[in-house]
Amino acid sequence: MPNWVVASLDTLWAYNRYFAVVIQYHYYVPLTQLAVVVLLVVAYRSEARPLPLRPILRRAGWWGLAGVALTVPIVVFLNTQLFLGDLSSPKPISTGWVGTGWLGICSGWAALGYVLRAYGQQQAMTSAMTTIS
Repeated sequence: MPNWVVASLDTLWAYNRYFAVVIQYHYYVPLTQLAVVVLLVVAYRSEARPLPLRPILRRAGWWGLAGVALTVPIVVFLNTQLFLGDLSSPKPISTGWVGTGWLGICSGWAALGYVLRAYGQQQAMTSAMTTIS
């Protein structure tokens, strides 16, 4: 894939012609979306989770949901315009693609951080309970 910000117009036209035949949506595997749904179900529906973990898992779910929500405009609008649209001025589109992508990645990292924090607290609680008994 070319760097959309600095690639030559010829390179962008080549990818534009390629994606006119190959649908780019097939490259997006919905694992992240499924993981966010599972995380929200675990955070809100599971009464087996210890009370201190619920707020952390809920924050992780909301950060994950933000990342998924930021993916929608990239996939639906920006990629369609970059791959199939008019490339006479790709800079504004590519800048939006990069900016939205970075925000989505940061949201994903925040969600992962909260999940790992919950996992660490769960391990600490399990270890403390094992030590007591």
